[in-house]
Amino acid sequence: MCWMGSQGGHLERKEPLPCALCVDVVVMRLREPWDWTWCSASGVLKPRKNVMKDLHQEVVEVPVKAFCLHYLPGIRDSVALDSTHKTILQSEAVVDASWKDFSQPPASCEDLNFQRLVRIVDQICHICGTQSNAERTVKFACRPHNTTASEIEGGSFKSDGIFYLANSSVPPYIGTANYQEWFSADVVGNAEFKLKDTPAEVHKNRGQVVGGATRYIANDPRRTHMYSLTIEKDSCRLWYYCRSHCVKSEAFSLSTDIRSFIHFVISISFATEEDLGFDPTIRRRRNEDNTIYYEYKLNHTVYKTLSLISEHPAAAITGRGTRVWRVEVLDGTGTGTGTVRVLKDYWVDDVPDENGQCITENLILTKIYRRLDELKNLSPSDEPSLTDIPEAEREVVLRALQNYRDYFVNISSCETLKATKDICSGSRCCSVIEESRVSLGEVQHPRSFLRRRHCRLLYDEECTAFYAIDNLEEAIQVLHDCVLGLQLLYLAGFVHRDISPGNVLLHRHAGGCNGKLSDFEYAKPFSRDDPVARDPKTGTPGFISVEVYLQDYLYLPRSAKREINGPIPFSFNFLHDMDSVLWITLYLFATRTLLNDAIDVTKTRNIFHLHFSYMFTPQRQFVFMKPLSSIESLCKLYAATYPSPSYAIAGRSVFELLCDVTESLGSDFEEVEKSLEKLGNAKSYSAIYGPVRETIDKLLGWAKGLPSKHLHFVYGRPPGSPPGDVPPGDSEELPPAIKKARKDQLRQCRELIRKEPDDQDDGSSGEMTKRQRTDDDMEEYMDLSSGTHAYCSASLRAEEAAHSYRLVSQAGRGIS
Repeated sequence: MCWMGSQGGHLERKEPLPCALCVDVVVMRLREPWDWTWCSASGVLKPRKNVMKDLHQEVVEVPVKAFCLHYLPGIRDSVALDSTHKTILQSEAVVDASWKDFSQPPASCEDLNFQRLVRIVDQICHICGTQSNAERTVKFACRPHNTTASEIEGGSFKSDGIFYLANSSVPPYIGTANYQEWFSADVVGNAEFKLKDTPAEVHKNRGQVVGGATRYIANDPRRTHMYSLTIEKDSCRLWYYCRSHCVKSEAFSLSTDIRSFIHFVISISFATEEDLGFDPTIRRRRNEDNTIYYEYKLNHTVYKTLSLISEHPAAAITGRGTRVWRVEVLDGTGTGTGTVRVLKDYWVDDVPDENGQCITENLILTKIYRRLDELKNLSPSDEPSLTDIPEAEREVVLRALQNYRDYFVNISSCETLKATKDICSGSRCCSVIEESRVSLGEVQHPRSFLRRRHCRLLYDEECTAFYAIDNLEEAIQVLHDCVLGLQLLYLAGFVHRDISPGNVLLHRHAGGCNGKLSDFEYAKPFSRDDPVARDPKTGTPGFISVEVYLQDYLYLPRSAKREINGPIPFSFNFLHDMDSVLWITLYLFATRTLLNDAIDVTKTRNIFHLHFSYMFTPQRQFVFMKPLSSIESLCKLYAATYPSPSYAIAGRSVFELLCDVTESLGSDFEEVEKSLEKLGNAKSYSAIYGPVRETIDKLLGWAKGLPSKHLHFVYGRPPGSPPGDVPPGDSEELPPAIKKARKDQLRQCRELIRKEPDDQDDGSSGEMTKRQRTDDDMEEYMDLSSGTHAYCSASLRAEEAAHSYRLVSQAGRGIS
């Protein structure tokens, strides 16, 4: 999570802050109002395609009647549906038990068909409103050639039809003449209509409706859920989206199933804003300069948004929907008090603890604090984790323990709000395109659709994310405090599970600065025998531990694996958090240099793409499994790229110290994973922190003695920078040689995977056997010492590339 860095009005979408080493997704631009374009190593990626792929396991199908009763807003007048249906059947709109307008052949012009649909909706609402004396809150319009206006740059979208609020939620303009506008913020549901039901048209229609809904939800902080309508020839479906799951109804005939369509129209057209998916605790307001801001209510106090610090709009609709704002506290009259805080708005899995409370970040941090308070009052001899470390290290840890709150963000207020709907009984697995096949109960490994609960937190400190730090001494100080904070978590018996440059923060204060750990959403007590049942691969792409990604203990002897009949349950341990610290450290020196250094940007860019990627790469596993040889080669690349003598510490280079860190962690992994018993014993991890912190202390002493500590972003857009403010030498495109090498490698991988059968050995999978067999061969094709262009000049051996590709396919794409 980023806490600081974006400048100016928060309603202008800037480049997304690079919370991870995303080489495949370096920057995102909204170049067209109805499409996203990603700069990627694999080419341009269209969000509609990605959204439909990400929703593959997030969609269920239910019968039409169940959809109407469970997901649609309740009809306030239960008689209204029956009476409206009866009146419609007796009207001229229906002929031979079907809509008159749709009993005719479709018009060649789509606009004429849209007009027919508008007439039908208006007639239904007119009859229902007259009979029940109800005021219509939502209207329907077909505007296939026009976009809706958005307060967020690039947030506009085209839809064939939209259900929109009759009374706009967007405040009127100040000081200028108001004019008729169609706002994305007022769209309750979108509709897409195709005259044919061919597979191509169905695919296009579903992509458009889901892509539009994703955009509407992602761009509006007030959204809790949303609806859609798709029509392909005569086949009609209803859609519902929320943060926990997405639903589509079974297909029904638009022309003959009149009652179902009437039920949908009445439910949408006469519902309250809250029932339609607008959060009543958030209000949209307008500044005097006509920019939009929001007022959030948290525990009876109102906060005005000043700027958007960070947001994580997932490619799929389901997710946490995290937004972090810089806010000002308002008094009872709505006047600003000048007090600035940080507010986090997100959705958390609605899982209760032993006391029945929803497990929020605040609750997790409270449990950690409670345990650390207990340790403060204990003698060091009473805590086994402190008796096995050197005395000097013990003194450092005990001092940190007395002021442990300095190493974590402090939450001053927390509130849990409404939860999403439970999944409807009788739901069946499906995808956006395909029809339902089996019920959830018949799936071998069913997706667990847990409810998500809306949660809001308030932080006292305003911090800077690690990737936004431009001072070398401050960056290394944050790494030092990060390791110390993780050691305190170890004493409390917790693993963080999402260490990344967005969750490691810098807090500047009158006495100097210090590092803090944040984002404890995924933190949990350590227990190897209690693996997480749902979504175990937590972490940030680019910084996630290699073992966590592969869901395997790579150093564990095969003899130990044979002790268990079946796969070994994988769970996160303390070394995996430290592994993420290593990647953050390498990231610091791979993407930044001291401002006075004259460097070769091309070489730097090659280092970045060779060792850091959004997807898992053979190089990552090689660094993990062969730390000495790989880091030694990496240091040679660094030395060629950063020739400045300022990168020397007592006769050794900075990069040799990084080699020490990697060697230390590699030895720790090998020692801990000697047996399953050691792997599950928390005491086995007590010595993993000291050596890493000692090395970082040397780096910190070196940084303090430098005449200039200002860092230059040699690759990647600096966080918070406006579009176009690119550092000299930066480019959004990957080097052509790397793009070609990756394309060739992927092609060879796929060819070999299709041809090669799985080989079994001692009960292990073919993929695992191949990995163990080829570890010894990695140095042959990972010849990094030959120069920075080694990877560009020759792609990896096809067999080893295929092996890595198969491992990735086996592990899946379930990173949170």
